[in-house]
Amino acid sequence: MENGSNPSSILVVDDTPANLEILTQMLKEQGHRPRPVPSGALAIRAAEYEIPDLILLDINMPEMDGFETCRRFKSSAVLREVPVMFISARSESFDKVQAFRAGGVDYITKPFDIDEVSARIETHLKIHQLQTALEHQYNDLKKLEEMRDSLVHMVVHDMRSPLSVIKMAIHVIRSRAEKDLDEESIQDLAAAAECSDTLMLMVNNLLDVSRLESGSLSVDEGTFSVGDVVGRVADQFRPLTQERTFEVAISDTLPMCTGDAQMIERVVANLVGNALKFTQVDEKIRIEASEADGSICVVVSDEGTGIAEEYHEMIFEKFGQVSESKVRQPSTGLGLSFCKLAVEAHGGKIEVQSRPGGGSRFSFSLPVGSSRIH
Repeated sequence: MENGSNPSSILVVDDTPANLEILTQMLKEQGHRPRPVPSGALAIRAAEYEIPDLILLDINMPEMDGFETCRRFKSSAVLREVPVMFISARSESFDKVQAFRAGGVDYITKPFDIDEVSARIETHLKIHQLQTALEHQYNDLKKLEEMRDSLVHMVVHDMRSPLSVIKMAIHVIRSRAEKDLDEESIQDLAAAAECSDTLMLMVNNLLDVSRLESGSLSVDEGTFSVGDVVGRVADQFRPLTQERTFEVAISDTLPMCTGDAQMIERVVANLVGNALKFTQVDEKIRIEASEADGSICVVVSDEGTGIAEEYHEMIFEKFGQVSESKVRQPSTGLGLSFCKLAVEAHGGKIEVQSRPGGGSRFSFSLPVGSSRIH
């Protein structure tokens, strides 16, 4: 393709010498570099030797027709992205459909108009150039994202040990000096302890998200009761929800589930903690666990601030954040990402139903008696 002074390489495939001559001359006059070949087999060899920017392909050729030649191009890992334009005397709709099904991007019937062919060639060269540039940009961004994730993982991993020391030191200071401190100092220590716990949760979430993405997180697989898991989480949060209506509804006939009980418990705890954070006094939080359509379904709903629909997918992405005025989202953007990856690791699915001012309903499903842990 043209890049500065480099002409586009265009492979012209036709078993009729007169057609090859006409097309070759036209392409030269346009500043391109035509490469004429008289058969499909030679076209494949020529394309593999030097990948062209565009292929002009006749249909009626002996041994291997244009349809089969195009299919061969599209089955090649190195040639499948090269655009193929058919130029043929066949004008039936069936032939055009066959051409597009084989992978062609355009179809021009003979006798053709030189100006029309020229315009279509320029269009498809430009489209291919833009697609190639977009692919390169995507690959570059992907590499940068991988570098970012590696750096973040390394830094966060190194933060874990000093943070553990800070947590322990705050606990020791509180236990030793609490009797001798005034109320303000006690509150300051309590705030420091709470912040250190939050930081440790952020660190653990980030590390676990990275491990889940890479498949390196050690996951215990066993049989457990989802009802028991939900019950334990409810017991943990009940003292924190005294000023709210807190309801728990667990079916008595839930079947056992196979998977990592601790991981699923963390998922439920994340969802309940999220609901607690974004509800006010006198609002309701409800946890449900039931069976439906061969799956165990857990629902955490609330009457909190809610989430605009355009952000429903973003909140499950790693570091996926928007303004707090637009969506209720923890500061790290990692808790819900962990929930999504953990549920999907069990072969399940998580989703949200919510609207601003209308509360939120987070639900996830787990297959009964089996998992897809990796």
